[in-house]
Amino acid sequence: MSLALALLLAASAPDPEPACDPFDLTYIPVENPTRLFGLRPNLLDGLFGDAWRPVAAALPELVTSLGGCGEAGRLPDAADLVQVISEGPSLVIPGVGEKGAVAFGSDWLVLRTGDPFDWAGLVMAWFPGAVRVERAGHTYLTATVMLDIYGGEWVGRTAEVYFYPADSRSLLAAVTDGPGPALIDRLKAGGRVTPPALWAAVERFPVALAADFADRTWLTLPDGPARPGVEPYAELLRATGQMAVGAEVSAGGMRFWAVAAATDVDTLTDRFRAVAARVAGTARVKPAGSRVTTTVTVPLEALAGLGGSNR
Repeated sequence: MSLALALLLAASAPDPEPACDPFDLTYIPVENPTRLFGLRPNLLDGLFGDAWRPVAAALPELVTSLGGCGEAGRLPDAADLVQVISEGPSLVIPGVGEKGAVAFGSDWLVLRTGDPFDWAGLVMAWFPGAVRVERAGHTYLTATVMLDIYGGEWVGRTAEVYFYPADSRSLLAAVTDGPGPALIDRLKAGGRVTPPALWAAVERFPVALAADFADRTWLTLPDGPARPGVEPYAELLRATGQMAVGAEVSAGGMRFWAVAAATDVDTLTDRFRAVAARVAGTARVKPAGSRVTTTVTVPLEALAGLGGSNR
């Protein structure tokens, strides 16, 4: 089963009641994000720990390729990270003869540990030339990174990255020509974040994703005919006004719960049913008012195939 299938399909079930506290959005730098992604690595360490370790092992080389000293510091283990928050993924639905893609190209990332962590020390170890900047009583750091790793037109170019150790457990990293420094001004003014419309429905899950589809700059749909195996998903996304997805590990495997809303709920329901028909005997659609809720459980042994082909 593909990840897209797991996220978009469901059997009828009561609304979930996950036990986590809501994700803390205090330090995200965008005041009105159209999409949000949240992850609690500490709750999923047993499931994703093996996947996290090679990423952590490869990080020193990545930091070095950006012009830093990658061997000088290390990120906390997955078991120590209680929250990772970023913009949601950019999604490409393929046309005929093309492949789809899910890319996390966020301009910012918030990391939060359970115990105090020296984030400023880590940044300075990685980028000894980082500059400390004072703004409205707060201190952040900026570092110049090289973009050669991206190849092509990026070779020889640089960018400024902004690191804000917001408290003893939290770090915001953002590109400085993006929304980063504006966060401190918002905190000083007492401003609050307005998340995507359905975020509250999934904010207590170990994994959460929510998006408002009014701004579709992050979503690419084919102008021409799509492949038959992909078209039901493209049609569902075209019919969706807002969507949120939560995921957690249950006794039966990884459970995905989704809720979507649209002005034309009948069309939305039909689109969900078209997608549900692709999983015979396992998926049903549950319309309720202006929304459609869904849930599906993927056996843990099948999770290795979540990133599989979209054919």
